[in-house]
Amino acid sequence: MENKLYRTGKECLGKDMSKTQNELGCVEALSAVFYKAIGQELGENLSTIKLYNRLLLDRRFYRVIEPQPGTIIISPTIGQTIGHCGIISDEISDKNFLIMSNRSSDSLWSEHLTLADWWYKYKNLPTAFFRFQFPAEPAIIIQDIERQKISILQKIVAIYQQIISQLSIKKLGSKNMFQNYSLTYTGVIVFIVGFVFKSAGVPFIEGDLQTTISFITTGVGVVATLIGRYRAGGVSVFGSKRSLSLAEE
Repeated sequence: MENKLYRTGKECLGKDMSKTQNELGCVEALSAVFYKAIGQELGENLSTIKLYNRLLLDRRFYRVIEPQPGTIIISPTIGQTIGHCGIISDEISDKNFLIMSNRSSDSLWSEHLTLADWWYKYKNLPTAFFRFQFPAEPAIIIQDIERQKISILQKIVAIYQQIISQLSIKKLGSKNMFQNYSLTYTGVIVFIVGFVFKSAGVPFIEGDLQTTISFITTGVGVVATLIGRYRAGGVSVFGSKRSLSLAEE
């Protein structure tokens, strides 16, 4: 699909897009280019801080890690360190792009910075990339993320149900060593997954959901491991050695 924001940004090069601001006109210029391309208000005309916060909450945008032409780039102001914003333009080398933004010296919309320049100039500020979801472009990434979340939760529930079914067996002792040690190893793996969720995190899961999944998987892993080892005759449910003979199934 043709990237309207990128195309309009290129058409505006050399023009004064910030009519009321000069030296600090980057947000106003970006807003003007955005309105010209999309026909909608960006929602902020002055502050990089307010624009950044708005982009985080605005459902028309989603945050991305890798920039591409048409992506909005923003480094919000912190204290006395003034931020900046613009639109990613053409790629000039591997992972380095031209950036279209307001030039403070003459208040013209231009490609006076590269991404490499940006990383260096605004190294003391956070930098984020946001992509606009065009009406004809469904939120494929967001839908995939939701499907991944559901898939993970379904797998956790399935493991939990398997363990509950093991608990419902009247005779915990069993000569089926393969089944018992399979359950034990499954428990260890699930425990490790829960630990990784919490310590390393998962890119598409944040906040309370990540904590909940970590708690559930870790708990299920511990329970599965203990049940597996108990049924194999290794330890009691409290972890101590047990000497009871295995019961026949």
